[in-house]
Amino acid sequence: FFVVYIVYSMCSAESSFTERSPKRQKTVAGWSGRTSRVSRSSTNYGTQDEGYRCIPNGYFFQCGNMQPQSPSRGAGRLAQLSAQNLLRLEQTVRQASVSSCGASSEVYTEQTNPTLREEASSDSSSVSSDASSIDYEDDFFGCWQASRKLCSGNNGQVYLGRLATELVDVQVALKVEKRSLRRSHLKNEMKVFEALRTLPGFPQVLDSGQVDDKLWVAMELLGPSLRSVHDRYKFDEDLVLFVGIQMLERLQALHSKGYVHLSVKPDNFCLQVQSNGEVSVNMIDFGRCEKFVDEAGKHITYGNNRGGPFSRWYHSSGALRGKKQSRRDDLQSLAYSLVYFFLGDEFVDWREGLRRPESADVARHYRYRLPDWLLRFITYATDLQWSDAPDYDGLLVSMRRRTTSHGTLSATEFFAHATLRHFKKLAARC
Repeated sequence: FFVVYIVYSMCSAESSFTERSPKRQKTVAGWSGRTSRVSRSSTNYGTQDEGYRCIPNGYFFQCGNMQPQSPSRGAGRLAQLSAQNLLRLEQTVRQASVSSCGASSEVYTEQTNPTLREEASSDSSSVSSDASSIDYEDDFFGCWQASRKLCSGNNGQVYLGRLATELVDVQVALKVEKRSLRRSHLKNEMKVFEALRTLPGFPQVLDSGQVDDKLWVAMELLGPSLRSVHDRYKFDEDLVLFVGIQMLERLQALHSKGYVHLSVKPDNFCLQVQSNGEVSVNMIDFGRCEKFVDEAGKHITYGNNRGGPFSRWYHSSGALRGKKQSRRDDLQSLAYSLVYFFLGDEFVDWREGLRRPESADVARHYRYRLPDWLLRFITYATDLQWSDAPDYDGLLVSMRRRTTSHGTLSATEFFAHATLRHFKKLAARC
């Protein structure tokens, strides 16, 4: 009788533990909710520090209560809020800015500011060493108040800007640069924005101007960069195809205006949720852009570049040799960015460890680790001649053939969730 009682007690304890433990909850579509820290290799969408796990049908389970949350619903709310803010901004910002701030919100264009016509005659190596150390938090630029620094670089800083009045409360990305710099990347960026203003997939400039010795631009506040999302989540082929197609479309649009980007990398592509719930990938940071055609429409001549690349992780072989860059080099950098999405830090460490990375054959080295379409992409970009026009449509067709409707829907919901999560964290920190 004593033995039977012990066995019965053990079974009762196990059944009660099963009811309480979230690790043994019911599964949906064969995927159980994640309740503890898992490695990035255990799931395509695993994260190291949050209790979320993505399943194929798009639900996300939160650690503890295991309540399903629809990312598409959250993305719809985010898109609706963004659309309302932009609409209110469009209707009232010009009137409210002057009356409430008493500061000039003059748009910084070539017509209103003749200094924009100055050509950038020196490379970025002459940038002041304290350009990124100056803090402008709580300062006003026009009627926009810089509330929190988002990032900084060699040429300036990007802040979370805010316009708060009785009529409107809008947040923007506020880019600030000292006017004393010998080469102004912000002036060059404004020229590119002017050329791209009617094209989708690029941030819209809302306001710009000059305060004392500082130039500033207020533009749409986008979501997280692809680099920051990849640092948290592991990308599968569906996610890489989803962002790769849009990255190539943005590059094609930029090249159609006669510019090369010169800094194509995951950090310079940001997510944005549209008003219809779709997720778009936006290209940013045009400070280093250059024209690859002259005034007569002819391709520039081949030669040495005055300023070398800032990073060897994604730059083309020609850029690492110190040569001028063309559309071919942008395409190679895009291909290496897609390789990074598949391999992560392994690719970065391998390229950093090479004595001559410009001579390395990436496609051959990773021929057993990468999908066929990406190997063909790398080989095509490497074999292009310096002045050749890339076959963007052919590359897009080969990538779209590998996509599926289920994969596209899953990727849309995943990136919408990542964008919503980014804005929630941003709001919590402000």
